[in-house]
Amino acid sequence: GTEVYISPSIGIASFPADATDLTALIQCAVGASTQANLHGRGGFNFYSSELNAQSLERLRMEADLRHAIEGEQLLLYYQPKVEVKSGHIIGVEALVRWQKPDGTLIFPDQFIPLAEETGLIISLGEWVLKEACAQLARWQAQGIWLQVAVNVSAKQFNDGYLVHLVKETLQSKGIDAKYLTLELTESLLMGNAEQAVETLNHLMALGPKISMDDFGTGYSSLSYLKRFPIHELKIDRSFLTDITHNPEARALVSAMIYLAHEFSLTVVAEGVENQEQLDLLSNLNCDHYQGYFFSRPIRVEALASLLHPECHSVKA
Repeated sequence: GTEVYISPSIGIASFPADATDLTALIQCAVGASTQANLHGRGGFNFYSSELNAQSLERLRMEADLRHAIEGEQLLLYYQPKVEVKSGHIIGVEALVRWQKPDGTLIFPDQFIPLAEETGLIISLGEWVLKEACAQLARWQAQGIWLQVAVNVSAKQFNDGYLVHLVKETLQSKGIDAKYLTLELTESLLMGNAEQAVETLNHLMALGPKISMDDFGTGYSSLSYLKRFPIHELKIDRSFLTDITHNPEARALVSAMIYLAHEFSLTVVAEGVENQEQLDLLSNLNCDHYQGYFFSRPIRVEALASLLHPECHSVKA
C-alpha cells in the first residue's frame, strides 16, 4: 500500500467559556483551526474573541480580493529599468496595485501574502501577465520597443499551467515574445532545481527572456547558476544599501557583476536611491538599474514623458 502522511491543524474551543451551544462551539473551533493553519500545518490554536475577529477580517479581505481580481479594481504601475551608461529607459517592471471603489490604493505587501496563502495568487498572476502583455502589444503597435518584466510567484511557477498560459497569452496578444521578461526569485528556482530547469527550458522555447530576481539573498551555487537557462540577474536592493561606504559590500556587488558577465548575463541593480550609488555601479560596469533615484513605479500615462526617442524607432 501507499503511506499517506497527514499533518492536521487543530482548533480548540471550550464549553461554556467560548460558546454555550453546539453550532456556535463548532464555529469557534473552526475559526481557531483557521488561525492555526496560518502558522503552518501540524499546529493547534485555542479560540479567542480577538482571533475570531482576525479570522473574520481575513475572510473579508479574501472575498474583497477575489472580487477585485474578477472586477476592475486592479491596476498596473510600471517602474522604469534604465541603462546605466546612457540613462535611457530600456524596459519596465509591471507591478500590481489594488484600487478599492472608494479610491484607496492598496500596495502589494498588504495583499500579496494573502493571495499566496489562499491560492488567489494564481488568478492574480494571470491577470498581471495578460494585462502587461496587452500593454506591450499597444506599445509595439505604436512602434515603442520596451522590455516588459512580469513577476512569477512560486505557486504560479509550480502550477503546471504557466507554460500554457504564457504561450496562449503571447499568441492572443500577438506580441514579439522577446520583449517579455519573466522574473523569478532565486529561492523559487532553487526550491526544486531540476524541475525548474525543465520548466525554464519550456518557457524559453516560447521566446520570453528569463530573469533571476533577488540574486544574492538565496543559496544558489555557481554550478546551478550556470545550469539555469536565464538571461538576466537582478541584484537585490539589500546589497546596495551601504555600497558607497562599505568596501566589502562594494566588493561583493563587483563580484556578482563580474560573475554574471562571465556567464553572458545582463545585470540589473535594484533599489538605486542616489547619484553616488549610480556612479559606483557605472564604474563596476553594471548594465541596468531600477530605483527611486530615477522613478517610483508610475502609471503608463506618466511613463510616456520619460521615454527616449530611441524607444519609438529602434527594434532590437
